[in-house]
Parts: sequence; structure tokens; C-alpha cells
Amino acid sequence: IQIPSQCIQHNRTLPARLAKMSLKDAVKSDAQCVRRVRRMYEGCLSALLVKHHCFPFAPEEPFHYNVQVGLDVGGIHSSHVMACLGYGFTSPKSGLFFLPEEIPVEVQKKEPIPTNSLYVGLLALFARVHSELTLIGRSPDFNSVLFYRDGQLLGDGDEWNERDALVRLHSELLSRGWISEDSVWTAVEVLKSAENWRFLRSAGIRTLNPIVGQVCFPFADPMTAIVATTGVPYLTQGTAQPLIARITDIRGQAKVDRVLRDLVWQADMCFTKVDMGMSLPWVLQVADQGALQLSRSYQITGITV
Repeated sequence: IQIPSQCIQHNRTLPARLAKMSLKDAVKSDAQCVRRVRRMYEGCLSALLVKHHCFPFAPEEPFHYNVQVGLDVGGIHSSHVMACLGYGFTSPKSGLFFLPEEIPVEVQKKEPIPTNSLYVGLLALFARVHSELTLIGRSPDFNSVLFYRDGQLLGDGDEWNERDALVRLHSELLSRGWISEDSVWTAVEVLKSAENWRFLRSAGIRTLNPIVGQVCFPFADPMTAIVATTGVPYLTQGTAQPLIARITDIRGQAKVDRVLRDLVWQADMCFTKVDMGMSLPWVLQVADQGALQLSRSYQITGITV
């Protein structure tokens, strides 16, 4: 961790009578004060870790998909493609691995993302994660992958589609022996506007926002759902705006409830305030913010959300 810009001498944060005591003696002298100081220290340390992108919060229970990738084309003129790969979600207590990177696209039009550019960029991400994990003696697990695309998986009519890049990527990793034949890869098209749909919840004569995690299936397609990622308990005023999630299989057969639970849990992962949530899945939020920074010609040294 780099040297922080805000430095405070530790004994200035303690009552003078405790500053020169050992922790054991301080507890004997005033246990209540020590507990209060400890909570303050923990809050400061957490804020420092977040500032330096060492996220201290992780899910308590495992997700269904071990690898989750956010894809976004962003910026004022949709001029940059960004991806964020998160690894380790099926065993989060062992540590999570995040890798945000720009996907280079040589042509001027970035959306839809050209198939070859998307394939090459994602392959480089997976190869880097594979190399880093192998280097520390961990066996990479790419058998369950969930892609979040901000918007639709588009292409040029029947000629090609962004989905083709994901299918090609799966085939390449299968040929390398990095995944097995029974692997499950799934993509979710995340529509933020939700076509102006809204969720409401009634409590007597009161109309309230929905509880985060509420899902409904009002469409003919059973793989398309409206999902509340904002609302109670996070949104205390205003009207919650849900997402439309359209699920498509890349390899294997997705279970809708598992995909949507992972999506909601990703949106719950706010690494700066544990009592807050986000509208978008975390990896998609990072990709969205990264694309915006790239469009402003910033050099990415970290993602601020």
C-alpha cells in the first residue's frame, strides 16, 4: 500500500492517559474507551484500504458463478470498451480477484463491439488471471462464468454478434484444457432503463419502494425478468428504477434463479459503505466507470466508484 496523503500520529488519537499504556493495561484501565477507539481505528483503516483499492468487504456466502465479467461501451460518444473480470465468487472467503482492463478496438465504431476485438480482449484477461493464479500455486476455475453486458448483445444482423466472441472464447479455453466439457457459461443483457417499468409495494394505504431482490416475469420469454436492485432498505426516498435482465446461454443451461441471485448480490457489493447498494452489478459498475474515465483521456490507475 502506498504512503497515504493524510497522516496522523497514533498517540494523538488516544486520550493522553492511555497513549503510553499497552493495550492490555489500557483495557484494564478503561475497557469502554478502548472499544470506542478500536471502532474508530477500524473505520479509518477500512477507509484507507478502500482508497487504495484494497477492498475489505467480501460476501459471507458463495455465489453460483465463480467468474463474473462486466462489459460496457461508454463515454460521451461510446468511444471506449471496458471490461472488469472478478474471480473467486464461489469461495469469497478465500479472497476475491478483480481485473479491470480496456478492450482495444481498432475501428472507429465501438458498438456493437467487433467480434474479434472482444474475443482477443477477453482472452487476454482470462490468460492474465490464469497466469497470476498459477504463479501463486492456485488452480484457476473458469468452469462457471457469468457475463454482464450493459445493453444488448448486438452485431450485424445475422452476420455476427457479440455473443459469437463469447462462444469462441469458451471453445479456446476448452481446447487449452482450462475448462471442462460440463462448464456453464451464461450472459445477461442488463437494460438500465427497464423500459420505464417500476416496482411498487403497498403497506396499508402507503405505497413504498420494493425490497431489493424482488423479481417478476411479465414477459412471454421466461428468460427475461424485471429485477429490483434499488429500493428498501437502501433507497429511502425517490422511486426505485429496476433493471431488465435478459439471460442467454453461452454453454450449458443456466438456472434463472441462480443467475438473478448472483446479479442482485453483485449489486449489493458496495465496497465503501456496507449499508449501501448499487443499481448495477459491481463488475459492470466498474466497467461503466472505467469507460467514462477513458473517454475523458484519463490514465487509469484505479477505478473510483
